[in-house]
Amino acid sequence: GNGTELWKIPDFDKLPEITNYKIVVDDKVLDNVINSMRKKFGNSVDVESSEENDLVYFNFSQLDENGAVIENGITGNTMLSPQYLKNDKDLFIGLKVDSEVVFNPKNIVGDNIAEISGMLNIDKEKAENLTSDFKAVVTSVKRIELAEIDEEFFKKLFPYKTIDNEQMLREN
Repeated sequence: GNGTELWKIPDFDKLPEITNYKIVVDDKVLDNVINSMRKKFGNSVDVESSEENDLVYFNFSQLDENGAVIENGITGNTMLSPQYLKNDKDLFIGLKVDSEVVFNPKNIVGDNIAEISGMLNIDKEKAENLTSDFKAVVTSVKRIELAEIDEEFFKKLFPYKTIDNEQMLREN
C-alpha cells in the first residue's frame, strides 16, 4: 500500500478526556524564537569592523605587569561576542583584522571562572588565580546574517510541514 495503514486512527470515543490548555505565546517571545532560529540558520560573513552582536576571533597572549608578552605565558586563540561581556564591551567594538586590544579576562566576563577557563582554554585553578591582562590580536570579525524568512527557512525549521509564510509559522 502507500504506507497510510501505519497511521491507524484511534477510536477517540474510548480515549480519556483531555483538558485542553490554550497556550498563549506572547508575540515578543515568538519574535525572539524566530530571530534565534534565523541566527541559527543564518550565514556568517566577514565584516570590516566589529559591532556589538558580531563574533570577534583573536589570538591572545598573557602580559606581565609592564604590558610585555610573558615568554611561556598563556596563549591561544578564541572568539567572543561583545554583547555577552559584563564589562568593557566597547573594547571589542570597532575592531578590524589585526587590531590589537589589551583586556583583562576577569574584568570582561565578571569573575565567571568557568567562562574564563573556557575562553582561554586553561584549567579552573589557573583561571581562579589569574589576574593578568592579555593582548588580543584580531584574526577575523564575523557577522551572522539572519536567514531570510522564506521557504528555505521554513523547510529547515519544519522539514515535515509545508509552511509558506510567517503567519503560518507563528501559528505552528
